[in-house]
Amino acid sequence: MIRCILICLAFLGCFQAKAQHPFSGQQKESSYETAKYLDGLSLYGLSSYHFTQYLRQQNVIADGHFEKLFNEALFSRDIAELFLELPHSPTRLHYDIDKQLPDPITIPAILELGGYYYNQRAYKQCVETYDKTDLSLIPTADQVEPRFRKGYCLF
Repeated sequence: MIRCILICLAFLGCFQAKAQHPFSGQQKESSYETAKYLDGLSLYGLSSYHFTQYLRQQNVIADGHFEKLFNEALFSRDIAELFLELPHSPTRLHYDIDKQLPDPITIPAILELGGYYYNQRAYKQCVETYDKTDLSLIPTADQVEPRFRKGYCLF
């Protein structure tokens, strides 16, 4: 009798252990959500690390939702590294923008890179960056700052 109870407990333990591990899609999304949460708290070093871990997972790129998450994670990591003022970050962000340029997901990255060049007083690069997107695609309230910066750089 005791033997049957132990076998039943071992059998139930196997099911419980498997139930605690979500399938890989949910796990990937939760790591992405953790990185976005840290990014929202302005913890750019940790968010960059978690975005990099998300991007390094195997089979991340898939059709549909995961491809969009991959692109968002890519740009979010690059923007976080830009805020950290890492030496390679403007070059990497510029490369990723050029690679994904027709995609509207590049607009926030273009705005951040243009703002970075404006703050660094690299006015020619700021104008070139802002010229990569149509500023009328963003809401009117968000157009004021990029338009001012571009006009100031051209002056």
